[in-house]
Amino acid sequence: MKKTTSTTAATSKATGKNKNNTDVWVLTIFFSEYKEEEEVCNRCFVTKELAEVAMKNEARRLYKLSGIIQEADNKYFEESENRIDFGESWGESDYRREYGYCQIERVKLEVEVDVFVSTDEEDEDLDD
Repeated sequence: MKKTTSTTAATSKATGKNKNNTDVWVLTIFFSEYKEEEEVCNRCFVTKELAEVAMKNEARRLYKLSGIIQEADNKYFEESENRIDFGESWGESDYRREYGYCQIERVKLEVEVDVFVSTDEEDEDLDD
């Protein structure tokens, strides 16, 4: 699986804390072409409004550019508040169809101390 990700971190050298407690909006774009490896990429935005516009534009672009989806009798483009699912043959085997989604979610910028914490270490602490 080909995967590309973006991560953002902000620090304050004086205190090691993120004084602004800044939120960003991350757009995840997933697309699986017929018999190809799926692609995932992420983009970051400073406002929900910008992320929503980009989400709609990316979903429409991928949906319209797919000849397989456009020729399908059972194509779909379903929008919800923070996600758009699109493709053809909903419910069929993922290997035999083209489909994707675009989704936005709010995340906090990480502070310096968060950068050095491993997810595995956090999981081990929870097990104790």
